[in-house]
Amino acid sequence: MSSGLSNRTWDNSSQNAEDPSPSTLLPISECLPWIVLLITETLVIVVLNAITMTVFMTQRQMKRRGTYILVRNLTISDFLVGAISGALQVDRIGESCDCWEFKVDVKLWTFLLKFAFMHVFSFASLANLVAISVERVHATYRPSSHLFMNRRAYYIAVAIIWLVAITREALQIVLFQGERLRNNIFISNITLYMVYYLISLLIVCVSYLSIFLKVRFGPRVNPMNHAVIIRERRLSAILFAVSVASLITLLPVSLFICLRWFYDDFNSLGKSVIFHTQMIVITFFVANSLVNPVIYAMRMRGFRAGVANLFCATRAKANRADIPLPKL
Repeated sequence: MSSGLSNRTWDNSSQNAEDPSPSTLLPISECLPWIVLLITETLVIVVLNAITMTVFMTQRQMKRRGTYILVRNLTISDFLVGAISGALQVDRIGESCDCWEFKVDVKLWTFLLKFAFMHVFSFASLANLVAISVERVHATYRPSSHLFMNRRAYYIAVAIIWLVAITREALQIVLFQGERLRNNIFISNITLYMVYYLISLLIVCVSYLSIFLKVRFGPRVNPMNHAVIIRERRLSAILFAVSVASLITLLPVSLFICLRWFYDDFNSLGKSVIFHTQMIVITFFVANSLVNPVIYAMRMRGFRAGVANLFCATRAKANRADIPLPKL
């Protein structure tokens, strides 16, 4: 979650993180349930996306189609959210309640790197949804040329996705440096987050609206291309569901930012209320990387078959390993 939620301050001379005073720390009993929930959530994200990556990389049909290069990249970014960003979120929550016995003197750049890795993979995931929506528009309006699209274009798109996400975090760090003397990263953070989120939301909405209009009011499908076009439309519907679910899980962040920005008495709500509200928002934010494998399993027949084949192959190998060797 973007950490307009982070309230760390910095000593201008030493550039070390100041430890929260005992009066600002919450009881461990308030943090522990959220830590357990977030650890569980991140473990599920890692396992589900690891299975999803394996299926997408082993299923022949999914390996051939260029669209799945973007889908695999989305899965990789979601996996990294669980493996890296989630662990950093757990660490930060533990610091809020002084759960950890060991203390580390954190340098400014260490904090900034942790801050970046806490968010960059989620923003890469969002950029990936934007790229997929644009790719679906091309598949809908130019089905013939889309069939013969060079795979290099997809790999260029993947590079741009990561470049955009990394650039966003680099800008965050630069703006943070500019505001460091005022001990306030909130303004720069919400500005970048809201701009990034709203632009992404606009592109995704316009893309899928144009697809709907084409399908609903466009000319009839050429019988020669009927099977291909129907297949592309089904995939577009699945990826639209993925985009909607992801944008919904990111919506609480925007609502929280608006509340904090426009409600003058926000801090008067009390640190416990604010903390639990933040935890709800973080849970939804991280869940952005959890919903995609669930939707694939619900809506994609080929994915379910790939999962079944994966576990059947694993079971078959285990059974072969259990067969006793013949005596010589």
